[in-house]
Amino acid sequence: MNSRTPIGRIFDGSSNTIILSEMITPFPGPGIDDTGDFDVRGFWSDTFGASFSGMFTPNSSVGDRCQSNCHDKPLDGLPAQPYASPYWGRWANAARSRHPSGVNVARADGSVQFFFEHVDLTAWQALLSMDGSEVLPNEL
Repeated sequence: MNSRTPIGRIFDGSSNTIILSEMITPFPGPGIDDTGDFDVRGFWSDTFGASFSGMFTPNSSVGDRCQSNCHDKPLDGLPAQPYASPYWGRWANAARSRHPSGVNVARADGSVQFFFEHVDLTAWQALLSMDGSEVLPNEL
């Protein structure tokens, strides 16, 4: 949070590093779900900002690991599982979109690409690392 990374420090290469993804906010409006409660997923003005984890592939059916303020809403594309941890940094929210089969992402070089939800998890995680020196498959 509140940090900067110059392009020269993205050792895997800017075309091999994802920096942004689509995320879903709950209906009916930003941050407020249909229960009238605040849901932190995809909400950009929260203290931690909107973020997603590479723990799961895009649009995963595995529920997001939320410590608080998110409800299980699989029909809205927002599955959740309760996660009790004293450390908020262990949240794991998947990259999600309302597209039926994946998400749009932006790479550090400015290019945009659609990734299918069945992308190989190891390749997905490698693209989310900026200095892991992972070898990526030719086809993604």
